[in-house]
Amino acid sequence: LGTSDTYFSYMKDLYVDFNGEGHVFGAPTGDYMSLICFKNGSLAREKIKDAFNLDWSQFSKILKKSPPGNYGKIIIPYFLPEIVPLVLEPKVYRFGMDDTDLEGNVRGIIEARFLSMKLHSEWIKETTKEIYATGGASVNKEILQVAANIFNAKVHKFEVTDSAAFGAALRSAKSYFDYKNDKEDKNWEFITQKFLQSQEEDIIYPQENTKKLYEDMLRLYEKYEDFILRGGKDPESIRLKFIKKYFSHVDNKY
Repeated sequence: LGTSDTYFSYMKDLYVDFNGEGHVFGAPTGDYMSLICFKNGSLAREKIKDAFNLDWSQFSKILKKSPPGNYGKIIIPYFLPEIVPLVLEPKVYRFGMDDTDLEGNVRGIIEARFLSMKLHSEWIKETTKEIYATGGASVNKEILQVAANIFNAKVHKFEVTDSAAFGAALRSAKSYFDYKNDKEDKNWEFITQKFLQSQEEDIIYPQENTKKLYEDMLRLYEKYEDFILRGGKDPESIRLKFIKKYFSHVDNKY
């Protein structure tokens, strides 16, 4: 979770994205890994934060008190040209709110990123069991809580947030042990577990009663992407049904 957000996934089996959005590489373990890059990461989050003159502590408090599903408010935030999905002309789309809605925009920008990540990684036909969060935004537990809820998976938050330096250090350690030809097998599992055991970590678990809500919201987000990018049918009636299903008790003018 950095300037751009990158979704890496370990894959036991080989899958290919025929839309050409995801990349597949051989993993050091002999298995496979995917890489999907989203340009509107921290830059987009900062746009919302700065628009309301917030610091990150204030941003987190607002995010925490707003409900999963955001009262049915959707933001599709192409502040910059996007890589996945491919968007050359930047524009921010809001449904059920405008750019003055503080809580709606704060939660909307976070939900949008993880909904997009989940949507555009569905070609990987494996269930996400756990997430290891790195990068600058990974220090924010409220952001990671949204990720845990949307993916319905536990999220590990580590002391070390610089994943590039972390990966380089692990590869250096592996190369060192290979060079020394140590009698004890220093495989990847040994090296990574040795490091992780020395780290303080928090584990963020999905909240109860959010799984079905976010499954429905994912399909709603998908329909809005199709509406914006491919001229699909306007899903406003579906959004209103979503609101009625999950927020019928709320007096919401949208």
